[in-house]
Amino acid sequence: YKINSVEKVSDDDKETIQGTFTGAENITLVDLILTIDGTKTQDYEGELIIASFDGQYDILKAGGYVYSWSDVLGTFDKI
Repeated sequence: YKINSVEKVSDDDKETIQGTFTGAENITLVDLILTIDGTKTQDYEGELIIASFDGQYDILKAGGYVYSWSDVLGTFDKI
């Protein structure tokens, strides 16, 4: 992956996220390119809101939808 930028999430968005996802900490907006190399190369490029839960990071929002890492990675073809 390549992180292009990192930004703080607004206080309103942070409150909404913490109200929806109990225990969400370190809420951050990242713009990145995620590349999976295999028999063919596939990319995900865009903004993700990430947060940590008990020290483990997970994706909360991508493209207006709530996801988990497995959901985002599942958008790639099986390699």
